[in-house]
Amino acid sequence: MRFIMKTGMVILLWAGSVLAQVNHNGGLAGAFLRVGLGGRSMAMGNVGVAMPAGAYAFYGNPALTAVDNRRVAALMGHFMALDRYAYFAGFTTPIPGGAGVSAAWLSSGTGNLHAYNTIGEDTGELNHSMHALYGTFARSFGKFRVGVSIKMVLEYLNDGTSEFDYAAQAVGGDAGIYYAWNEDLAFGVAVDNIGVQLKANTEKIFTRGGNTQFSLPLMIKAGAFYRTPLRWLRVAYETVSSNGVHFDHRMGMEALYGENIALRLGHTGHNFTFGAGMDFKFMDLVSYLDYVYSASVVDEGAGHLFSWQFFF
Repeated sequence: MRFIMKTGMVILLWAGSVLAQVNHNGGLAGAFLRVGLGGRSMAMGNVGVAMPAGAYAFYGNPALTAVDNRRVAALMGHFMALDRYAYFAGFTTPIPGGAGVSAAWLSSGTGNLHAYNTIGEDTGELNHSMHALYGTFARSFGKFRVGVSIKMVLEYLNDGTSEFDYAAQAVGGDAGIYYAWNEDLAFGVAVDNIGVQLKANTEKIFTRGGNTQFSLPLMIKAGAFYRTPLRWLRVAYETVSSNGVHFDHRMGMEALYGENIALRLGHTGHNFTFGAGMDFKFMDLVSYLDYVYSASVVDEGAGHLFSWQFFF
C-alpha cells in the first residue's frame, strides 16, 4: 500500500509539473547560470538539489560536493540552437573530516553575432562570452551536510577594437543543506546568486554611458531524491523560486538498464528532456559518459549536451 501511495504521489507531481503555469527568467541577468549543468541532472529535468551528481553536484547544491567521498574530474560541452554554446571543466575531492572541496569553470557564449550601424550596414562580428569561476566547500554533520560556494561572474562584449568594449564583473555565492533520511531518501535546499551584481562601465558603448549594474535573480530550490523499491528506478522532484515571483516545478526519473546503462526522462517546467548515460573503464579509470536532448521551448531549436566524468 505504501508503494502504491508513493507511486500515486509521483504521478500527481509529474502531472502538476507539466500542467503548471510558469514564468520564464530568460530576460534576467546571468541566464547562462540557469540553463543547467551535468548530463544526469539535465536529462532528469534539471533537478539536482537533492541528487548526488559527482563533479557537477555543487551547481545543484553546494552541500553535495564530494558527498560520495570520491575524487572526480569532469568535462562538458553543451551545444544549443542559435549558435549558443557552453563549456565546463571541474574537479572535486574529499578531504579529511567528512568534508569536500571543488573548483570549477563554466563558460558560455554565442557565435555569429553581427553589429549594424544606424543605416543598417553590417559592421562586422561581435565577440560575446560569459564565465563563472566556482570554489566550493562542504562538510557533513551526521546525516546533515552543509556547503557554500564563492563564485565570480564575468561578461565580455566587444568588436575587437578599443572603441567598443564592454566588461562586467560580479562576486557572490551559493549555499545549501542536504539531509539523508536513509540510504534511499534524501532532501535538499539551496539558495543561488547571493549578492551577485554584475557591475560595468558603458562609456565605450553609449555616448551617455556610465556605471551600471544588474542583479542576478535570487534562486531558492528545494526538493527530494528517492530510490524506489524497484531498485532500477530513481525519481526526483524540485521546486524553484526566482526572486519570490517566478516558480518552476521540475521532475525527473532514471531507469537503470543492466549494470552499465541508465535511461532518463524529465520536465523542467518549460520543456521535456531525455537522455542516457553509461559507465565504462577509460585508461584504468571509471568514467561516466552522459548525453542529453533538450526540446525546443519557443521554436528556437533543440539542444544537445555531452558530459564526461572520471573517478579516481
